[in-house]
Amino acid sequence: MIKPIPDVIDKPQFLKFVEVYTKKFRANNGFGRWLHEYQDMEARGLFKPAIVKALYKKILQDNFHLGFIREQAIYYIGVFAQDAAEAYYKAREDYLYKITIITGETAVDDDDDEYTELEYDEAIEICKALNDEAEEELFFVKRM
Repeated sequence: MIKPIPDVIDKPQFLKFVEVYTKKFRANNGFGRWLHEYQDMEARGLFKPAIVKALYKKILQDNFHLGFIREQAIYYIGVFAQDAAEAYYKAREDYLYKITIITGETAVDDDDDEYTELEYDEAIEICKALNDEAEEELFFVKRM
């Protein structure tokens, strides 16, 4: 039975972490030695984030047929990127945020209520609206 692909793999932050871990993989010469298979993968463009994502999905679906050494490289990058992306999104969900002014004070609305205890997406949206209204970057989102 094939397990479902985790949702986090299709989120934008996953690709950013794939790029980070691909760079680390290259910097370490793979697992300590840059093998012919890695040279071939490099030449074929298989280390591009979108390609790594697609190949990682194939591994998770048990449908990868490029050989063990190539599979290990993709799996290594993918599993670290997946863990990092999951931690990133979990942290965003677990914390509340506030909007501050450039001076460090907490921003207030028209009714003098502070912009505190906001969820991440809500705080980003309000902050963007406030900055658009001010026509400069005066407001920032901070974790409480």
